[in-house]
Amino acid sequence: MKKFKFNKKQIAIIGVVALIVVIIVAIIFHMCKPSKANATNTEQESQESRVDKVDDVEVDKPTQDIEAKDSETSEEKTDKEKEPLGEFKFVENESGDKYDEFLAGKGTISFSYYRKNVLGIKEECSVDEDELIELLPKQDFTLEQFVETLDNVFAAHDELNLDYKVESVSYSFIDCGMDGKREMVLLVGSLFWGPSDIEFVIKDIDNQLQVIYAGVSTGRQFFDVNKNGGILREGGPYPPTMHTHDEYFYIDKNGKAKSIYTIEADSGMSSFAFSVMDKSFGEEEELRNKYSKIDDEITPYKLSYEGKEYYSYEVSYKNSSSNLYTDSEYQKAMDESFDCKFISIDEFNKIKKKRLESVGASEEVIGDEKFEEFKTVDYTQIYEGKSK
Repeated sequence: MKKFKFNKKQIAIIGVVALIVVIIVAIIFHMCKPSKANATNTEQESQESRVDKVDDVEVDKPTQDIEAKDSETSEEKTDKEKEPLGEFKFVENESGDKYDEFLAGKGTISFSYYRKNVLGIKEECSVDEDELIELLPKQDFTLEQFVETLDNVFAAHDELNLDYKVESVSYSFIDCGMDGKREMVLLVGSLFWGPSDIEFVIKDIDNQLQVIYAGVSTGRQFFDVNKNGGILREGGPYPPTMHTHDEYFYIDKNGKAKSIYTIEADSGMSSFAFSVMDKSFGEEEELRNKYSKIDDEITPYKLSYEGKEYYSYEVSYKNSSSNLYTDSEYQKAMDESFDCKFISIDEFNKIKKKRLESVGASEEVIGDEKFEEFKTVDYTQIYEGKSK
């Protein structure tokens, strides 16, 4: 058999082809196999991804719980802060003046005049309304804003969590100074001081509705306004007697409140001595025994203003007696029991009338000639709080 033998040229060609094949295979292998660095990075990224995923799960759960709780708290807070008010019965702005604009829910009232001219100045008044007004933010209020602000003030000072709210708001018109120009009174009913009413007297001053006076009625303290701008602050009866303490004011045509006088009274000589004259009638045993039969028949009065004092009395069913104040057992009892001069009730009322004239007020500001009736105004309700 003939033996095949490659020549040198053939061997060279085969060698070149083999080298090319090896190179191609090496390139393909290199491209398909990841490098060590890439493999390490890929493994690290994979581990970090797994760790991050675990951390996310562990962190997100309490975070979600906190966010959920915050959301609930926020919703509760928002619901409480923005709790719907009651029902407003806004009036139509018929006249176009500032009062009707306010009652229509568009105009505003201001306390700037009150803060400057009234707050803390009127010694005779109760402090309740001043304390309340000091708690109000210094801004003007629409009717709705005013109710909402009062609700917030009541809630902020509701130490017993009784959920105080504005129960009602009513309005009326009066004529301060009897000049034919109307003013407005807002009557706010609430339970902030127990069952109570707050009255705000409002006047248009320089084209802005200003609160010019205010008063609170609660317990044995009463604040009343009449159609002529007269004001009566009633106090009493105060136990253990029937002591009453009534202060009369009036608001003139310029919106300035003026004190007229104060009248104190009590039922019986001994009670009057204790509550008004600051003495114990009972300690004077001789007088107590001597006048015990007529003690309760007498009602003494004290009239005071600008440091002046006047005294009188009335007797049950015997007021028509001509000598009641000059020569009667009642006159003798009063003169002997008290160190002051008692005048007849007619003289007493004449002094009242002169005092009215001196401050520029008429009898109509207070009531009738005998001062027996102080007629308050009638109100129209414009807001009713939500029932609980």
